[in-house]
Amino acid sequence: MMSIFSIDTEDLNLFDIDGTLAMRIATEAATSQVANMQLRVSKGKGIKDSPMKKYSKAYAKKREAANKNTNKRDLVWTGQMMRSISMQEVQIQVFEEGFGAVATIAPGGAFNRDKIAWNNANSPFYGISPNDAAVLDAVAEITIDEYLREQEEQ
Repeated sequence: MMSIFSIDTEDLNLFDIDGTLAMRIATEAATSQVANMQLRVSKGKGIKDSPMKKYSKAYAKKREAANKNTNKRDLVWTGQMMRSISMQEVQIQVFEEGFGAVATIAPGGAFNRDKIAWNNANSPFYGISPNDAAVLDAVAEITIDEYLREQEEQ
C-alpha cells in the first residue's frame, strides 16, 4: 500500500474544526492521484515524469506478436493491473496543532501488488511524480476554496 497524501491543516484550524476539510482534501487528492498515475503510465512516463525503460527485447517481441504497443513502456497488457489501483481508505489524524488526513491508494489483490512491485523495481512509476504533485496542490486549493464557499453560505 502507498500513502499518497498527508495534509496537516494547522493553518486551516479556524475553518476545519472537526477534520472535515482534511478528509475532503485527502479524498479528492487520492482520487486525482489514481487518475494521474494511470494517465502518466499510459504515456510511458515514470515517477520522474521521464520515459520509463523500454521493454526487454524478448518481452517486446511477445508484445509485438500480440499486437501490443512496443515503442513505450505503458505497462498495459489487459489493463487489469493499472485498473486495480484505487483509493483504499482515508483516515483522520488528530495532532496537537489540529487535524490531518491520510489517504491510501493501493492495487487490488496480491497478484496485482506483485506485478506492480516487479514493474516498479524495473522502471519506477508507482508514486507521486513532480507533475502529479503540482496537480495535487491545485486539487487541494480548489477543495479548500469550495469548502470555504460552502461555509460562507451556511
